[in-house]
Amino acid sequence: MIRFDDAFIDFSNMGLFVGGENWIHPETANKTHELIFVVKGQVFIEENGVFHDLNPGDMICLVPGIVHKGYKKSSGASFFWLHFFAGNYPRFGIYKTALPDLYNCSALMKNLNHLAKTQKDKVLIESKLLSFLLETKNYGEKENKLFHDVSEYIRINVCFAPKVKDVASHFGYNADYLSRLFIKNCGFSLKKYIDRERESLISDKLLNTTMTLKEIAAECSFEDDNALIKFFTARAGCSPTAYRNKIFATHINSK
Repeated sequence: MIRFDDAFIDFSNMGLFVGGENWIHPETANKTHELIFVVKGQVFIEENGVFHDLNPGDMICLVPGIVHKGYKKSSGASFFWLHFFAGNYPRFGIYKTALPDLYNCSALMKNLNHLAKTQKDKVLIESKLLSFLLETKNYGEKENKLFHDVSEYIRINVCFAPKVKDVASHFGYNADYLSRLFIKNCGFSLKKYIDRERESLISDKLLNTTMTLKEIAAECSFEDDNALIKFFTARAGCSPTAYRNKIFATHINSK
């Protein structure tokens, strides 16, 4: 358990769910909070009369003691689920949000899942979870439409290595203005945000595919695998191969 002012988080368990054809979420009510972060496909959940269509990058926190269930079938859905107890959850929590950095959040969930599967220090999991929830809440409080539109454009086009000047030109704004907007909303300049998204895309491919470094370099618009290695190592603090070998254990359930 980790305490934060008048609140606390107590991690329970987590995993990655991989759904088959015509899967529908069973009816259940948890004793814990449950975070669901969608990485693939669509998930349809009804909770207390509210219907949620969840797409990749969407996250929801289901409330303890409230019945939730699927209301529509889906195929090929995949999502991380994470159960935890919390006191005064509104102090740092979110209910439903669309996260702008799908790859970075997916890598974080993969890391948490690895720590849980390998039975690492529970406090470390809770610290990372708490930090994530606080950052997500602050993002939701600051976000505006232009920031959302630009960050979504970068997410969609990150594999093409977009340049700051090209992004600014696309939206018809001064590059310095957009950079200040990003610093205000997420704490990063526009260039650093783009680099961070490229790093997250590489991380996602390292953790969730068996692609070679040459294949990843080509798909992420690097000149060659050496350029990718130099870029990733400078930002992640380790080589792509070392990163891939560091996070490998995943609890997976499917149906």
